[in-house]
Amino acid sequence: MPENYKRERPCQKLVRFSYEELEFVKRKIQASPFSDFQNFARVAIISSEIKVVDYSQLAGLNRQIQRIGNNINQVAKIANQSEAISSEELATLITQLDEVKKLMIGTLQSEIRKGSAR
Repeated sequence: MPENYKRERPCQKLVRFSYEELEFVKRKIQASPFSDFQNFARVAIISSEIKVVDYSQLAGLNRQIQRIGNNINQVAKIANQSEAISSEELATLITQLDEVKKLMIGTLQSEIRKGSAR
């Protein structure tokens, strides 16, 4: 019977690091209760959790905001060409733009909270 079948853990994986990454890992191992990379890596991989964040809603929101930005640019261009925009209309545009900013910030904060809670 080959020697590797007698081992408690016969399966092996190869991991490659840059020099900077390897130095970082060495410092993490020294700060841990483990004496070698194998034990440190095995416990870290088995006990860690991979967090996957779905940003698809943010991509949709980004497209909507881009469309709103295009509309605002068109209104500004017409206003500059014809000088026919009133101060009330300008104030309305600024208010709407502020609402868009608040919506974007709120959505981002919500997604960040969801991501960190996972």
